[in-house]
Amino acid sequence: MSHNTDLPIFYHLIKTHKDSKNLKIRPIVSNMMGPSKKISWLLCRILSPVYDLLPSHLESSAQLINNISKQESSITNEFNYPFSLDVQALYTSIPPQEAIRALKNKLEKHKKIEWTLKVKHLCELVEVVLDNNYFSFRSQPFKQISGLPKGNCISGVLSSVYMDSIEERSLHQLNIALFHRYVDDCFCLTTNEEEARAIFNTLNIQNKHIKFDIELPERDGSLSLLDFSVRFQQGRPIFSFYKKNAKKPIFMHYKSAVPLTVKENCIKNELKRIDERCSEAMSKESHHKEFMEILKMNSYPEKVIENWTKKKKHSNKNTKTARKNNGNEFVYFRFPFVNDKIQRKVQSIFKKNELPIRVYDKNFTLRNALSNKDDPTACKLANCTMNSKLCHTKMCVYQLQCNKCHQNYIGSTVRPLHTRVMEHMRSENSSVFQHKRQCDHTFAVNVIGKARDSTSLRFKEALLIQQRQPDINAKRESDELVSLTFG
Repeated sequence: MSHNTDLPIFYHLIKTHKDSKNLKIRPIVSNMMGPSKKISWLLCRILSPVYDLLPSHLESSAQLINNISKQESSITNEFNYPFSLDVQALYTSIPPQEAIRALKNKLEKHKKIEWTLKVKHLCELVEVVLDNNYFSFRSQPFKQISGLPKGNCISGVLSSVYMDSIEERSLHQLNIALFHRYVDDCFCLTTNEEEARAIFNTLNIQNKHIKFDIELPERDGSLSLLDFSVRFQQGRPIFSFYKKNAKKPIFMHYKSAVPLTVKENCIKNELKRIDERCSEAMSKESHHKEFMEILKMNSYPEKVIENWTKKKKHSNKNTKTARKNNGNEFVYFRFPFVNDKIQRKVQSIFKKNELPIRVYDKNFTLRNALSNKDDPTACKLANCTMNSKLCHTKMCVYQLQCNKCHQNYIGSTVRPLHTRVMEHMRSENSSVFQHKRQCDHTFAVNVIGKARDSTSLRFKEALLIQQRQPDINAKRESDELVSLTFG
């Protein structure tokens, strides 16, 4: 029984931008304390290399802009009609068993990649997560009976792999120069409207569970997607910053309790985002002015905005200067620390003169004076069999290797490592002790994993035992540990 988790909570947001007589909502499930949160997080970490195997997958809108810009003019002169497709209710439309099957096929197809766990075990863990898709609404428990779980990070990986399985068998027969997908938003580049509708109809009949909506470009040929719009002029893509009409002119208020440095960085990041998504100076200037008006509406003084934007330009200039410094790295200038004000003044002198110099100081602090001068790694335990810098290591998974036959033992400890190793050497019940008696030789000790808590440590130990199959570990002990983790 779990005592530190709770059921995920279901709630919703009203889609205020939708023109409809009936209210439409966006369902959301908060899985912050859910029982499956940690195992889902681990699966996402293990399966993250899968994204590199999906040709159409996008990490960001900046990546899409880059991929469009890379297209040769000979291609974009012919394929200059952009349109987008939107998957209807992506997560809840995908059958869990079909998603697991698509994941299994993808993993088995790329056996050269090390997945930490066996494909069979990965799919079993995914199945456990999807079979226990519970949430609460108004204090009542419910179970999602169809589709991938909302609010669970594993749904992102599974939906991407499932969509890739559809694209893999259909895109090669379509008249498309470029196809990319960011979650449920797809960007396509073809020759004309007729081809776009044909592609839309073809994709819509590929899978009975997945249905698309189509969005064609405006009269001027521009298509808005994510946070930018694109149009083609004589085969050349022209980009502009885009903000949905539903997005309100709201920004962090100047009088809010958020630190000034955070507000400054948020403003700089937004200006940078506008710059990266505008290929024309007029468009860039227009969106800058629009953003400045939003800041004024949120009580930002003009002088503050001016100072922060000047800092942005100055920092960009310094960065460019540093890059032009014949490829040389920064020179570090050791300067005694007096206080923050003097430190900033010295740094600003070098910046204003565009000198690639950074100020640093290594002071003798109170912590240095009070710290123990003795080597903390030196072992003082009597009759220590290790006598190494690993003696005091805690919260670790360790490996003992016989120096004669090279057989291994894997275990874990929350206490100092040398204490646990000595227990192995003295206890007749230990499989290490039994092996030492037979082989009559010493052991080499290595740390092969660390964790912050005992649960994670135990799980990591089970993973390494499952992966390395150590010879000395007692079979009963190994099977018990692995069965607790993998069922």
